[in-house]
Amino acid sequence: FHGNLIYDHEIRGLENLDEKSAYLIVFYHAAIPIDFVYLQSKVYLYKKRHIKVVADRALFKIFGLNKILELIEAMPGTRQQCIEMLK
Repeated sequence: FHGNLIYDHEIRGLENLDEKSAYLIVFYHAAIPIDFVYLQSKVYLYKKRHIKVVADRALFKIFGLNKILELIEAMPGTRQQCIEMLK
């Protein structure tokens, strides 16, 4: 509600996500990752799925940000790890 009202945030195609299949969502966000918070919240509320986050390895070296990434269970995944997650 907040994302729609304040930021005109909209997620299209959520109904196309299968509850059992793995899928890949690729997106870019600005300096404030509020769009990810909205996306993760909506996917969890409507699909009961947790989004696994793969972030650039350099972000894990930034003091403070590394703790946030740890909190949301982000990982500096390699190409092979990402492939394995989708299986």
